[in-house]
Amino acid sequence: MNNELLRKLKDAGFPYEWESSCLNDGRLCIPPPPTCTPSLSELIEACEKNFGCLHKFRGKFSASVSRESKIGYSITEDYQTPEEAVVNLWLKLKKR
Repeated sequence: MNNELLRKLKDAGFPYEWESSCLNDGRLCIPPPPTCTPSLSELIEACEKNFGCLHKFRGKFSASVSRESKIGYSITEDYQTPEEAVVNLWLKLKKR
């Protein structure tokens, strides 16, 4: 996961134990150590009941909300990794 996405997660209040070793004078380290990056399962869990599914099509990932979600239809598309797709879905959910 790139540093920009990690910063967006942290700034948006992602529920994660951000270690002091993740920060370098208040900035996230580049590249971030593995302990500074939430796992895919942590990202999915943070979406709570709104997470629907993760898709891979032609080498790109997308994530969508569940049918039971009361927020309407939302999907993130064309990301290089499943983590990027779920991060962007969480950020969309956070904005609502």
